[in-house]
Amino acid sequence: MMNDKLEQLQKYLEKMEQFNHVNTLLYWDMRTNTPKEGFAGHSDALTYFSTEQFSMSTSDELKTLLDTLAEPEEFEKLDDKWKFVVNKMKTDMDRNRRIPKEFYESFVKAQSESENAWEEAKEKADFSVFAPHLQKMIDMTAEMTGYTDPEKEVYDALLDQYEKGMDSATMDRLFEDLKAELIPLVQKVLAAKQPDDSKFHASFDKNAQKEVEKLLLSYIGFDWNRGTTGESAHPFTLNFSSKDVRVTNHFYEHDPLSAMYSAIHEGGHAIFEQNVNPDYDGTVAGSCSYMGIHESQSRFYENILGRNKNFWILLLLLLAGIVLGGFLGEATKSISLLSWLNFGQSFGLDTPLVLNLGVLVITFGLTIRITMASIIGVAIALLIYRFL
Repeated sequence: MMNDKLEQLQKYLEKMEQFNHVNTLLYWDMRTNTPKEGFAGHSDALTYFSTEQFSMSTSDELKTLLDTLAEPEEFEKLDDKWKFVVNKMKTDMDRNRRIPKEFYESFVKAQSESENAWEEAKEKADFSVFAPHLQKMIDMTAEMTGYTDPEKEVYDALLDQYEKGMDSATMDRLFEDLKAELIPLVQKVLAAKQPDDSKFHASFDKNAQKEVEKLLLSYIGFDWNRGTTGESAHPFTLNFSSKDVRVTNHFYEHDPLSAMYSAIHEGGHAIFEQNVNPDYDGTVAGSCSYMGIHESQSRFYENILGRNKNFWILLLLLLAGIVLGGFLGEATKSISLLSWLNFGQSFGLDTPLVLNLGVLVITFGLTIRITMASIIGVAIALLIYRFL
């Protein structure tokens, strides 16, 4: 039989989660789709719903529930998940109840306005647009940590929020160790002959880059049934739950590698979120409190996998298997015993790809037909890769 207080907590968290869902949706829309004149309205709505969620997360009702469940006799009845949830929420509440509601509301508002200003500054290449907002956020963040962690230095308080247990003294020791190896390595790389990457600075159609993004995300294992993509001023990943994880990208006409590696990087974040235990959805157990772990996943995909030649060799072999298999299927479609090889489905670029080389503009389309023959081609490609 479920603990009455635990059942009350679960119902309370379900209400809180509705506010979180609205806040996440508002933020997603602001960063990906809201017209400039609509920012103010969205910012006001985000401020309101965030403040209401904050009020619920620091209420006397929730405090009573958590205090009761944290009592030894009640705590021992909980499973590991709910022990973690109660401990984490109680710790967060003890800190956040020190924050005046009015200050929290003004902080969320200033944060929203500063992001809008940053996007404008980036578009205009004018730091002065963002400078006053940056200073305001620095000052307000320092004031915030004064409420939550008055005994800590500002930077230590922030480190502990994003990487539980971390402090600047530990970071200094880590960086000292890293410097001994990294500085000589960077100097060696900079002194070496740099590769010619001019071929990557022609004009690459944005829609074509989006198709490449989809290909790369699929290749590394992004689940499209539980995720989607958008476009923003700077790439990011957010999630409503393990069943709804979203990534964005930014596409530069003359730098396609930026979007390609951003896709792999954000895909790493997203795959991490998609593989969180769905039983943790709607609780603090579903949110990673250790950003070092989260960032390690994205950097692993981007740098360890994405910058390894085998990553691209396998991708090219798979594409070759699909294309050659398609030719085989087409060639055998009129042969009764082999016509089944041509059974399949077509997909490709929705719009033509335009390559502008200055003196020459090339426009072409690409459609790939996945057939039984191409699937066999993929299998053969995998075998070839295995023995390379």
